Amino acid sequence: MAHGFASHTDLLMWYLVDGYYNPADELGVVWNDPDVGADWGVTDPVLSTRDQANPRRVDIEAALRPRYGLRT
Repeated sequence: MAHGFASHTDLLMWYLVDGYYNPADELGVVWNDPDVGADWGVTDPVLSTRDQANPRRVDIEAALRPRYGLRT
């Protein structure tokens, strides 16, 4: 499962989780990965340092990579 957020205005967002944060369980995909093809409606996003370092989907270990149901 993957999720992402894009805002065209200032935004403050909360979402609930069912467990404590574990950085070892963190995985991300670069926002503009052509294999995913998401249309974020932005061309020059403001990204966190962590999100700037995200790999392309194809570069993620196959066992961890999302495989089905890619939607935009």
